[in-house]
Amino acid sequence: MSKNQSFPLNDSRPPVSLDWDLGRELDDVASQYFYQDCEPSTQKILSRCGWYLSSFFEEPTLVITCNDQVTNWLILKQLMPLATVLYKWLKTAHIRIYPPTGEGTFLDIPITDVPLG
Repeated sequence: MSKNQSFPLNDSRPPVSLDWDLGRELDDVASQYFYQDCEPSTQKILSRCGWYLSSFFEEPTLVITCNDQVTNWLILKQLMPLATVLYKWLKTAHIRIYPPTGEGTFLDIPITDVPLG
């Protein structure tokens, strides 16, 4: 199709909200598989946080929000196991960790920067 041609009028595209909903469903399913692949000790620490996998960033991202400094420290100690599980599914992804409110800014780490176990 040349630059000057437009799409036919009957070429109906799905609404953006449908794309958003499907993307969110995909993220939810991916999150379930990710969690199942984690070791029980990692699952226990994740259950103390708010977390989700998102494909709405530039690269797929595991977003983790920590409610307190102890949980934040435990998550930081789990970077290698978290990155290893992500790497099984995705060769490029990020882990974004948000500390407790008022404790600084988020940390964004490409999984390729974490030594994999």
